[in-house]
Amino acid sequence: MNLSEALLRGIYAYGFEKPSAIQQRAILPCIKGYDVIAQAQSGTGKTATFAISILQQIELDLKATQALVLAPTRELAQQIQKVVMALGDYMGASCHACIGGTNVRAEVQKLQLEAPHIIVGTPGRVFDMLNRRYLCESPKKGANGPKMGPGGGKITRGQQKSTRGHKKAPKLPQKYPKGHQNLS
Repeated sequence: MNLSEALLRGIYAYGFEKPSAIQQRAILPCIKGYDVIAQAQSGTGKTATFAISILQQIELDLKATQALVLAPTRELAQQIQKVVMALGDYMGASCHACIGGTNVRAEVQKLQLEAPHIIVGTPGRVFDMLNRRYLCESPKKGANGPKMGPGGGKITRGQQKSTRGHKKAPKLPQKYPKGHQNLS
């Protein structure tokens, strides 16, 4: 898959030996920038799939937020953050959970001071940070800016305006409504 050596070290340290079916099918298209919608059962490696894809694309020298992951609940956002941190441990990638129920002022300070490479957040808090303009600017001219995905949060019209021009990451829920095409 041509993954960076530091990322591979994190993957092996996390306990993965070979990619699952979902990982085999989705990681490369995600890295190549394709829009990916994939469905798989619980415990098949969906979180690792998009985490690996995002980590492979992060420019570590760029101290700015480059990826945004939306999760439907605080607990899931924190769980995703832990996976991202574990997989990216040897890379030096930084990840922050931007979730409700925490102090907004402290959150803003952390975002301003640290500019984590990856933010995992709940739709409400992310929307709030977008409105406050702490998550809406691209890190450098010509950059894609934050990547959106795989979450359960609906992007509202206001969020669409704030995230225009930003690349979207894969959407990997457990279930999809009937009518979505099966590409397997």
